[in-house]
Amino acid sequence: MPTSRMRMPFICDLARYYGPADPTDGDKLTWDERIEHSARCAQLLRRTGRDNAFALAEVLDNCRQFRPCGNAACDLCGTALQRATFGELKARWPHTPLMHYTIIPSDFSVPLGHLGRCNLLTTGADLRCLLAKAGYGHLGGLAFEDLCHRLVARTDRNEWSRHWHLATPQRDAVGLTAALSSVMRTPTTVLRPVVGVLITSDKQKRYLYKPRPARSSSFATRSVKAMPRKSALRSTQLIESLIWLGRFNVTDRVVDLNDTSSVSQSM
Repeated sequence: MPTSRMRMPFICDLARYYGPADPTDGDKLTWDERIEHSARCAQLLRRTGRDNAFALAEVLDNCRQFRPCGNAACDLCGTALQRATFGELKARWPHTPLMHYTIIPSDFSVPLGHLGRCNLLTTGADLRCLLAKAGYGHLGGLAFEDLCHRLVARTDRNEWSRHWHLATPQRDAVGLTAALSSVMRTPTTVLRPVVGVLITSDKQKRYLYKPRPARSSSFATRSVKAMPRKSALRSTQLIESLIWLGRFNVTDRVVDLNDTSSVSQSM
C-alpha cells in the first residue's frame, strides 16, 4: 500500500465507514455495484500484462472492511473516505454556512497518456501556496483533489484535468473568487477557473469528494452556469487513471487546511 504523507484523525480508520450505506445516505450506487466496479477495474488492470498493474489488481481484490487497502485507486475505500469527509463537514460546521469553490489551475491539465508525470503528494502545498498568493493563507476548510478526463470541444484536445473542490466557511471567504482569479493563469479551455457557490444541501457536500474519476464534455461551454456532463471513463482512460492513483494513498487526495501540523509535511 502506498505511504501517505499524513494521516488525518477523522479518516484514519476507514473501516468505520466501509460497507453498505444506510438507505438515507444518498449514495447513488449500492455497495454491491461498487464491488462489481472494483472487480472490473482489477480485471482491466490484469489484461495490460504490466507488473505494476497486476500488483494493483491484487490490492483491489484483497480490500476488505477490516483490512481496507487505503489505495487511492480503490472505489470502496474512496466511498468510505467520502462518507468520512461528509461527516466531518457536518461535525465541524453544523450551523455555519459553507461555500464550495471549484478551482482549476492551468498547470494542472496534462495530455491524455501523460498523467504519470503528476505528483498527488504536492496537492496540499500547491493549494496552500495559491491561497497565500491570493491573500487567504489563513483560510480554513477541507479541500479535495478531483480528476476528470475532458474533450475540449473548441480545440478537440484530449486532456486530464486535475482540480480542487474546496469547502470553507462563507464568512472567511468573502472576495476569494476575485482574489484567486487575479493570481491564477487562466486555462484557455476553461471560461471560469474559479467558481464559488453556497452549499445548501447534503448532496453538494457529497459532491466535494468523488471516489472515482469521470469523463466530462462541457467544461468549454459558453454558459458559465452550465454543469459539466459526467460519464464513465473509457477503458484506456480508466486504466491510466487507476495506475496513476494506485501510486498514492486515498487520504492523499484530501487537504485539511485547519491542520497546521501537516503544513511542514506537505511542503
